[in-house]
Amino acid sequence: MQSPTTIKEVQRLTGRLAALSRFLPAAATRSYHFFKTIKRSEKFTWTTDCEKAFSEFKQILASPPILQKPEQETENEQHPVYFVSRVLQDAELRYPTIKKLAFGLVVTARCGAGILLKDDEGVQAERSIKFLFQATNNQAEYEALLAGLRLAKEVGISFLTVHCDSLLVVQQEEEDWRNIFINYMRNGEIPEGETPRSFRYKAAQYTLLEAELYKRGISIPLLKCLGPAEAETSLNELHGGICENHTGSRSLVTRTLRAGYYWPTMKKDCNNKVQCCDACQRCAPLIHNPTELLHTSNISWPFHKWGMDILGPFPISTGQVKFLLVAIDYFTKWVEAQPFAKITAEKVQNFIWKSIICRFSLPREIMSDNGRQFTNRKIASYLTDIHIKHHFSSVEHPQTNGLAEAANKVILQALKKKLTDAKGDELSSYQK
Repeated sequence: MQSPTTIKEVQRLTGRLAALSRFLPAAATRSYHFFKTIKRSEKFTWTTDCEKAFSEFKQILASPPILQKPEQETENEQHPVYFVSRVLQDAELRYPTIKKLAFGLVVTARCGAGILLKDDEGVQAERSIKFLFQATNNQAEYEALLAGLRLAKEVGISFLTVHCDSLLVVQQEEEDWRNIFINYMRNGEIPEGETPRSFRYKAAQYTLLEAELYKRGISIPLLKCLGPAEAETSLNELHGGICENHTGSRSLVTRTLRAGYYWPTMKKDCNNKVQCCDACQRCAPLIHNPTELLHTSNISWPFHKWGMDILGPFPISTGQVKFLLVAIDYFTKWVEAQPFAKITAEKVQNFIWKSIICRFSLPREIMSDNGRQFTNRKIASYLTDIHIKHHFSSVEHPQTNGLAEAANKVILQALKKKLTDAKGDELSSYQK
């Protein structure tokens, strides 16, 4: 291969080297001079450094090092698996030698991993994975282990021996509570320290479907059993995910069961999750009023009486909205809410029609405060025409419409918990 004579040929060369980088040691360092040639805006020049690096690459490719597949070492001799190269920049150049070595190990671990399944007859199945995220050494081993288990499941392997140099990974895999039930259903093994009769009674509550353990539920036919890592992921999503609002521990347990998941310590884990949640503790309501007896509400059927109130103003959001019109049913505690940039009598009328009447039929009563949007003549005439009674709460006595005020408090607390990381904590100064 001749030396490049134009920038176009240098670009082709760097592209080929990038494709062969895992087979070329120190590819990034040797390619540095090629990229300097491409970046120059002046006339093309092929320097002596470029020619030297080009000759080294040709010599390496003419006699490439022996690469070996990732497998358990049987000899004292070591062979490279593949090469990872990166040019140090800025502060990385000032690292001490030991830190450069550690940085090189981190970069290598983030690139990917290889999995090799081998049976006693010599049949092998291989798979390589690439990490699209920054991973530590332990995280890379976890991902490789999980990918190997998925590969074993795909090829129908029922018994697997895992070779791993990390005691932490192996022990965590062995401590999965599901293993004792899976081993009993497959091999009839009863764990040590368990009475056979009592353990069989426990195992009767579980079933095995396509290598997955399920628990027979009451309201839900089957609940998928989760291990420690899967349970932690589900709690993070159910409690603080994109569609959740940081509810209490009992509500979190209920939502987990409704989602179809189960593990033995879910009540304790949900309680710990709420207690350790920074947003829940920081935005928890401070109750200063003394306790009192609950007041009865004479409501005969669902969607018979609604309470309405306005929440805001909030910081301006998309569409210039900054108010929230909230309605709550006194019987089912069902909440309807819609954001507005400005709340007028026409918008209140449209909200009543679309969010209440069209969805839940005509109510008998609507309770609201004495805001101008609710006392408007258009609203009074509209509700009279469709035979809906409109009641107003007493001035300076919001307890008359207490259910709507309570719904506002729940919505406000949920917004605060979701926006704890927002700059300036804009909701902290708002009080309903």
